[in-house]
Amino acid sequence: MRSTIAAAGLLVVASVLAVPARAEDQPGITASEIRIGQTMPYSGPVSAFGILGKGEVAYFKMVNDRGGINGRKVNLISLDDSYVPPKT
Repeated sequence: MRSTIAAAGLLVVASVLAVPARAEDQPGITASEIRIGQTMPYSGPVSAFGILGKGEVAYFKMVNDRGGINGRKVNLISLDDSYVPPKT
């Protein structure tokens, strides 16, 4: 039983190593940009948590000022959801 599990594990590892993922094949990634998004409660009943989103925006600005990630700028799209599920 253990040898079967080990063989299956090696097969999975080998298949992952055989076909490397390319960043260009992923949605939101181009040669110059990594685009990610989030919603935060910048307004509404829990707007105090919006400071987390502002901190994340500032962090990615710092990353971009230092050259980005592997030369790609991070474009964080952060929208206000007002803590309303249908709006999110």
